[in-house]
Amino acid sequence: MTDISNNETFLPDSKLYQLAISEKQNHEVRRDEINKYYITLFSSIIAIIPFINNFTKDSSFQYQLYVTRTSLIILSLIGVILTITWILSLKRILVHLEILDKIIIELESRHNKLFITIILQELVKKHSPVRITKYQMIIPYVFISAFLAVILCCLYPFLLILII
Repeated sequence: MTDISNNETFLPDSKLYQLAISEKQNHEVRRDEINKYYITLFSSIIAIIPFINNFTKDSSFQYQLYVTRTSLIILSLIGVILTITWILSLKRILVHLEILDKIIIELESRHNKLFITIILQELVKKHSPVRITKYQMIIPYVFISAFLAVILCCLYPFLLILII
């Protein structure tokens, strides 16, 4: 495989640099949109929970607890699936941003014009997070933990029966 970035007839380094910066900005905007989208979805799931009690009032008393638990398990499973897709989306964006940083650093060092490279070095010196996406990954893991906790709490009585 040949190195396309060295072939000036294909695309000059200045255009590659502009493209990398533009792509980096687009990925960061996309990351923010994805975060808003998933937080809205989780807010919707949480908003449904109070209505489960109204839904279970129609069932007979002996089945009311099972219907409530089943409803919570279904909502939590939906939440787990959504959280996994959120994590995968953020990881993909993180990888893209890291690759774009490498391209930018390589182009800057090739032409001895260190702009983004100096910014990244200063972030490291100041012990500041270089990439905010890494720290945003905590939020989906908190959600997935909460959904799994709800599932385990709902299944706990059934697990006791299986153990005994």
